[in-house]
Amino acid sequence: MSKSSAVSRKSIFSGDQAIRRLREDKLSRKGFAESMAAAIKGRKGDDSLCIALYGQWGSGKTSIKNMILDSLSKKKATCPIVVEFNPWQWSGQEQLTMGFFSEVALALGEADSSAEGKKRVSLFKNYAMALTLGSTVLKGVRFVAPFWGIPAEPVLRPFQEAIDLAKEGAEGLEKASSEPDKPLQVQKAELAASLLAIKKPLLIVLDDIDRLIPDEIRLLFRLVKANGDFPNVTYLMLFHRDYVESSLEGGRAYMEKIVQVGFEVPKVEPSKLKELLELELWDLVKKNSLDELFQAQYPRWDGIFLDGAKYFFGSVREINKLISNLAFYMSMFRNAEIAEINPVDLIAVQIFAVFEPGVYHALHAAKELVTKDVESTSGEDGRVEKTELLLGQISGASRPENRGHVEGMLRGLFPILSVNKFDFTYTNETRESILQNLRICDPVIFDRYFYFDIPSTDIPQAEISALYRQAGDEDLLVNMFKAYIDKGLFDILFDRLEANLQYLEKAKVGKFITALFDLGELLSEVQTNYRIASPERRAAKLLNSIMTAYNSDAAILDAYKKTNGIILPLAFFSFHIARGLSSSAAGIREFASEIQSICLEKICEVAKSGKLLNHPRMTWILFDWYRIDPDDSKAWMERTMSEKNGLFNILRAFISSWVTSHRGEVRKTSLEGIVNFVPTENIQKCIQTFDWSGDSLAAREIVSAWLKACEMKTDAEISGE
Repeated sequence: MSKSSAVSRKSIFSGDQAIRRLREDKLSRKGFAESMAAAIKGRKGDDSLCIALYGQWGSGKTSIKNMILDSLSKKKATCPIVVEFNPWQWSGQEQLTMGFFSEVALALGEADSSAEGKKRVSLFKNYAMALTLGSTVLKGVRFVAPFWGIPAEPVLRPFQEAIDLAKEGAEGLEKASSEPDKPLQVQKAELAASLLAIKKPLLIVLDDIDRLIPDEIRLLFRLVKANGDFPNVTYLMLFHRDYVESSLEGGRAYMEKIVQVGFEVPKVEPSKLKELLELELWDLVKKNSLDELFQAQYPRWDGIFLDGAKYFFGSVREINKLISNLAFYMSMFRNAEIAEINPVDLIAVQIFAVFEPGVYHALHAAKELVTKDVESTSGEDGRVEKTELLLGQISGASRPENRGHVEGMLRGLFPILSVNKFDFTYTNETRESILQNLRICDPVIFDRYFYFDIPSTDIPQAEISALYRQAGDEDLLVNMFKAYIDKGLFDILFDRLEANLQYLEKAKVGKFITALFDLGELLSEVQTNYRIASPERRAAKLLNSIMTAYNSDAAILDAYKKTNGIILPLAFFSFHIARGLSSSAAGIREFASEIQSICLEKICEVAKSGKLLNHPRMTWILFDWYRIDPDDSKAWMERTMSEKNGLFNILRAFISSWVTSHRGEVRKTSLEGIVNFVPTENIQKCIQTFDWSGDSLAAREIVSAWLKACEMKTDAEISGE
């Protein structure tokens, strides 16, 4: 990755943070929060009230709570005294109890510093101490000592061995009292009278209750129950109802004794969640220079979303999980202004990774099957059944309720999986568009979405762009081509070049073509898996795409005149330009005729210089010569075969070879090719003219096979290695 990808990771990750203000609401819950705030604000009376807000994890309970508090704070005069107590931040039952009373006492003291206010705090502390000491002496001292500002250990030491702990936590909060100066009920009555006189009611907010372990949940509900009948006190409790009910002894019945009013978190419209998700996605792709490709690929994203992705986003939490994940991975592929991955495909794959990791791993294992070319399977027996089986294998790694959604997304990612029951494939993607758009369905690009790097068997998009930018420097360009070919990346290089012609400036087309022409002599040894066999033909296909895209006849003509190469100029002419010789358009005929004349000059030049005799593509050049000027090509063959060295080189050139699984390499004479230039009788006479006894065994075997072929008028196999 480039230096630009080294982004500060602090700016990438964002936690699952709740919103803080009403103005941050994006899910139309502001009205609900304001109504709740108004109901709480207007309540002041002789008794307490416990309100619960129910919602599953990630449903937005804390965000709604924050908006309620924000709404309340708008008018300071009517805003209640707010105590936000998060029990999850206190470890263990002792600290949870101490934390609860400490937070309430602190809020009461801050709200009213008058003598009456200080007295109220003192009454509350005395009541809290009485309740706590009523549970256990030792644990009560451990709590009360710090509550009153006294170090705990010196007080505890004398009791350490003498006191038997009878109960733990807050199990005795409602029943017991040690020996206070006043009975517990008297203290409670005095505190109630003081709370009744406060100018503002007390709102105690208890969030994240469903993060506690069951014992702590039971303790917290006992605390609320023990303090649940004080006047001017409202509790707002937020939790996952099913989880909390299952943690309480007595379940729902016990909970309903404590909670007087319960509300479910408002459901979110699916359209709102999609809107929020897409706002986040657009922000992300813009930051990573992927917005242009995302815009072009948006119809695909919309289809993938509707066909399955939407079912994975039931709350804001799911959106936040995906966005944090994507932010990291997109930053790894940030490479200046050049996209290295398709944002739609990355989003879909990471939906699997985050929400259905089994599918993510199954998909990676199925690479060879899902990246097959659609055309290569056309007409294949049982294609529909094979597609359904493959879909089932991958989606089977998901939860049962998500299998259909996963399959819908997979069809949007891989054309091979979009075959319907009528054996028809719904795709308008071509090989070039798949490469240009960096689609996961390409077998080479596929790995980027799992390795999160550009594998050594791949070429970054930035390098393809750089190669086109260097088109003005022919020598440098040729060296760059050589470097990729030496790495065994010929197929990938030419596929990418053809798919990304948008990076080639029109003014540099001529020099780029000249560099390609000069490169042609190096291609004879290149191994290619391309379906049209030879590397020269593959390179000619790229040249034809450039000619079509840029209408660059003048640049091509100039390149033909400047190049020192011969193989690619001939291949390009034979495969693409020669058909223009019979065109009804005069301009096309003239262009093709002029190129043909240049090709003939180049052939005659290499033939005259003697280079043709040892050229690795001798037969190729000879056939092109024959098509342009049959008589001259035949005359050259006859002259050359009159000499022993020339004859042997021609015989060796007209040998075809192939590899079989059971015999290895098989070599045979190619009579069909050579008789275009010389009759078999003449070949036989030429061979018999010379003495071959002093030549190598390999040479004698070639000569022997040719004599046999000429005599039998059929190709003969060449023995030996």
